[in-house]
Amino acid sequence: MPGHGGVIWLLAIAQLLSYACFFYVFAALLVAWQEDLAWGNSLFAAGPTLSILVAAGASIFVGRGIDLGHSGRLMPIGALIGGFSLLLLASMTAPWAYFVAFAGLGLAMSACTYEAGFAVAIRYFDQGARRAITKITLVAGLASTLSFPAGAALSHAYGWRTAVVLAALIALFVIAPLYLWVVRHLPLTSPRQSQSPKAAWQTLRDRRFWHLAALFSLINLNHWMLIGFLLVVLDDFGLVPALAVLAATTIGPAQVAGRAVLMRFETGVNTARAMIFTLAYGFIGLIFLALSPAFPYSAIGFAVMQGASMGVVTILRPTLVAETLGRDNYGAIAGLLSVPTQIASALSTLCAALVFHLWGGVGVLALSAVIVMISLGLASAGYRRGLSL
Repeated sequence: MPGHGGVIWLLAIAQLLSYACFFYVFAALLVAWQEDLAWGNSLFAAGPTLSILVAAGASIFVGRGIDLGHSGRLMPIGALIGGFSLLLLASMTAPWAYFVAFAGLGLAMSACTYEAGFAVAIRYFDQGARRAITKITLVAGLASTLSFPAGAALSHAYGWRTAVVLAALIALFVIAPLYLWVVRHLPLTSPRQSQSPKAAWQTLRDRRFWHLAALFSLINLNHWMLIGFLLVVLDDFGLVPALAVLAATTIGPAQVAGRAVLMRFETGVNTARAMIFTLAYGFIGLIFLALSPAFPYSAIGFAVMQGASMGVVTILRPTLVAETLGRDNYGAIAGLLSVPTQIASALSTLCAALVFHLWGGVGVLALSAVIVMISLGLASAGYRRGLSL
């Protein structure tokens, strides 16, 4: 990886802007849309759900394309699709345009966010992939910190449509050229050569694939369930809104901090063992959340531990996949794995809403604890069986 540090940092910046423009646009501008458009919340929520599902399906083909060395086309084209989708979103007046725009954003995310970026790192940097992935996530993890205040300020000053147009221009004239430059300056040769498409699909017969799929799906389900309903749960626990918002905004920086710690001490760290300790760390965070009704500031402790835990998991996941299932055809295999994990993410809000309706915040907390314990069991069982887990 020596000599290519600048390429990695620029790839990280492209991923940061991709997440800010394509992924966080919904959360950053939802309030403005609710005020301006007479649509129900269920219709608004269907947009990002559609986007996640489209991204999951497209990730299989994008990953295969990266395996074959086509990242030079896929990533810039993905950014262009995202830019034109944002232009459609900025001009929408009917629900059909909203859904078409979010479907386009799903295609853009499949080529421009973590799965694609990690596939490039695994393919071109081989044993230096984990360090490259750490750098990517250190920068891209700040996307929410960028998009929320920028979206709020721009929509307040100029209107949400202008804010979306600006995001579209960034996609078309910054993100796309940035990806084009990055892929042209990757190492000239790949240490790994892609096999036939059948080789990736044959991974579905490997029990280790389904072991990883179950583990990562549960992790995603738990994290996005907690993130999506954190303010609601903390309100149910009696915390004042200002403290609840403070806890929620702590998660992003905590993710970056967790990744920075891993980057500092990554030499000699066993990936599978680190995954087990990281999940255990997240479980301790749930204890802090359980204490928050009596000790409100313990919610900050939960946010720090949950954020740091998920931040480290994001780095460990691609490395664990490569170590367990091999680096050949990594992009296609990761794309296949992303289908169940993305579906779990898409269903997380619905799951949390149902549990909260039945049992309140305590029910969401209890379900989260059960999910984390099952995840720990899967990670520990895989490690004992020598699955590179």
